Amino acid sequence: MIALDDTHASTLTAMSAPSPVPSRPWQARAATNPQIAQLAIYQIWLRSFTPEGTLAAATAQLGQVAELGANTVQLPPLTLPSTDTRDEFFSPRTRQSRAGHYKNPYRVADYETIDHDYGTEADLRAFVRTAHDHGLRVLLDVVFYHTGPDCVLLCHDDFYLRAPDGRPLLGDWNFPALNFRSPRLRDYLINNLCHWVRTADVDGFRCDVSFGVPLDFWEQARAALDTLRPDLILLAESEVPEDQLAAFDLNYNFSFYDTLKAVVTQGLPATRIREYWEIKQARFPRGAKHLYCCDNHDMDRADVVFGREGAAAAAVLCFTLDGVPFVFNGQEIGDTNPDDIMARDHPIRWNLSDYPVPAARRQLFQKLLHLRRTEPALTTGTLVWHPNTEPESVLSFTRATPGTEILVLINLSNRIRRVTVLPASVPAVPTAPHTTELPAFGHEIRMIAGSGD
Repeated sequence: MIALDDTHASTLTAMSAPSPVPSRPWQARAATNPQIAQLAIYQIWLRSFTPEGTLAAATAQLGQVAELGANTVQLPPLTLPSTDTRDEFFSPRTRQSRAGHYKNPYRVADYETIDHDYGTEADLRAFVRTAHDHGLRVLLDVVFYHTGPDCVLLCHDDFYLRAPDGRPLLGDWNFPALNFRSPRLRDYLINNLCHWVRTADVDGFRCDVSFGVPLDFWEQARAALDTLRPDLILLAESEVPEDQLAAFDLNYNFSFYDTLKAVVTQGLPATRIREYWEIKQARFPRGAKHLYCCDNHDMDRADVVFGREGAAAAAVLCFTLDGVPFVFNGQEIGDTNPDDIMARDHPIRWNLSDYPVPAARRQLFQKLLHLRRTEPALTTGTLVWHPNTEPESVLSFTRATPGTEILVLINLSNRIRRVTVLPASVPAVPTAPHTTELPAFGHEIRMIAGSGD
């Protein structure tokens, strides 16, 4: 959970920073696991996904997520949230909420109890079974950096970082911070992860503020989880390169979103995205995978930030780059309901989804997900950037596997651009220039025969 005004620069204590691990091969876990590249994640925010806001109601809608073409569902934290109303334990986001209550799902009161507003463990098991029947994996969101000030774990002195007088120390969001120097705490949290795998058959975890928890804890947790199911997926909410060596399968990509937003809304040159991509490639282990998203529960809605056409262009980029695309809770119909993680009175307006504009957006997402599912070049293919005659506005690159190349052009400006794509500096198709006219925020995805055809 990143606060609304946070720029993702951590001010966490030194104990959370990972140490270099030069003795390990600089290769990510995902490099040998092709299922990670094939993921397409849909985040369901239960409080607004349906008017009821429950697991049972969301279960009935899983067919539409599968029909869209996603293959993985990410749920919010399901644990019982804190109801403590003391202002000193409020995050900025809690203070800004218009929900009229203080049930922040990232302020945990009990790790072993599901929030009654969502349902029961039986409801979760039914959700997972139905998801699996639709070919969908299920990830749970877990919050291990901090808890609520009324968490049941506070009776354990060693479970929290504490001041000399015994008061729990607060983390970056004004919530009591857990103490990962405690072996008992580590065992408790790892057992909690294993519980959801054993009893609900979940397929992995999105690990909130993972950069605030020592990396060796996540590696310890991964080792335990591997004994249950080696195919479990761990998603790190961080941009720490060492994450993917032994613990995580993919990382969040905050800097990508910040760069994309600056290009589309502030007029920075589109070349900034390629520059960012190249820096990321140099910093992370070989084969590392990153989440590409332009909407989630920590962001303002994509159609509000980028505009309708800009949001569509941003989505095309997220689905065609060499990472894992991410769709948030009605993004596929351009939903613009206020993003308030505590609110229950802003359900997605699914009744509007058959109107021309939301229907066209959904068709675009279905097309993009279908391409990823049927064209291996968009999941496991290499990415090569191509120069073009409008570099300030247009991105041009190919995704390639032996025998197939896909050329992607995306205009990230609000002007029509006539652009010529030139051959890359490395052997790649097209070998001759390709010229096309792209409307404002338009795109072109072209199948190109391989050099051996």
